[in-house]
Amino acid sequence: LSEMMILRLVLIPFLMLAALSSNAQDQLLLTNGKVKKLKGVVIYYDHDEILYQNKRQGKQMKKYVSRKNANTTDDSRDNEEILAQRKTDRHAEYQLKAQRLRKDFEEEAVIKIDKLSAADFKKWKNKQLDKIKELESEKTVDDELDKQIINVRKNRKDARERAMFTRKVSRDIVFSILKADSTEIIVYNADTLGFFADGEVDIEYGVEEMRWFIKGQQAGRKHKVAFDVLLGVGVGAISAGAGAYWGPSIPAGTLIVTSIFHNKIKNKAGVEPGLFDNEAYRDGYERCAKRKKAWSFVKGSVAGLGFGILMWDGIVRGEGLPGPR
Repeated sequence: LSEMMILRLVLIPFLMLAALSSNAQDQLLLTNGKVKKLKGVVIYYDHDEILYQNKRQGKQMKKYVSRKNANTTDDSRDNEEILAQRKTDRHAEYQLKAQRLRKDFEEEAVIKIDKLSAADFKKWKNKQLDKIKELESEKTVDDELDKQIINVRKNRKDARERAMFTRKVSRDIVFSILKADSTEIIVYNADTLGFFADGEVDIEYGVEEMRWFIKGQQAGRKHKVAFDVLLGVGVGAISAGAGAYWGPSIPAGTLIVTSIFHNKIKNKAGVEPGLFDNEAYRDGYERCAKRKKAWSFVKGSVAGLGFGILMWDGIVRGEGLPGPR
């Protein structure tokens, strides 16, 4: 191969990587403190979901919508014209009824004012005016319903198109959208009880409290768990003497007992002690640290249990260490 060809082969991966990195990409700050990098940008979110798409999906969506609009049939246009005509006819009907009511009111008022007392005439007058107002309110309500129906149909159509060319994330586990231009959009609902990103349903936090809770969880992930791993290895190795059937129950029981009676979490992440005065921060740190400690104990106990079973079979039962004879 020539030097030019080799240079091209070397540069191609870098050029592809540069092209990908140049595309705008948003991120999601989850309620468990993790940051989810999106392969694209957020284009829409509602009460339930956050939708995002990459450039390729965006182009495909534009082509699809343009093609669909261009293929709009004459029948659909006729239907729109029919609906518009119905609305015009209904307005004319309301206007005719209103004119008739006003005319009847004016004609009867001349007669009633002489026959009725002032108090009775006032009651009759208010009753007739209420009828006119009721008709006007009915027209307003019908117009508003028409608008809502049109909006619902359009929203459903847009939702179907978005679903074809986007990926989605449940809004329940998202605190904010971190845009590629460094802006942040808070989507966390402080007025509802939601799910944290680890699946737990928990107490309600306001936006600022939740931000501190997330910071606490991020710090809790740095909690040192070497002791928990070693403890798990030791308990697993010792429990191997009970056999492969009963052995796993000892680490499981140890985990349950320690989680119940050992609730206080020490600061093993080098966090400034003053931050623990913030209840939300402390809550986030302790939750994440407890999960990390428990998972580290489980991994250590599994390793210790496997190692212990081999050792117990080889040494205590006299079968020798595993390996070639």
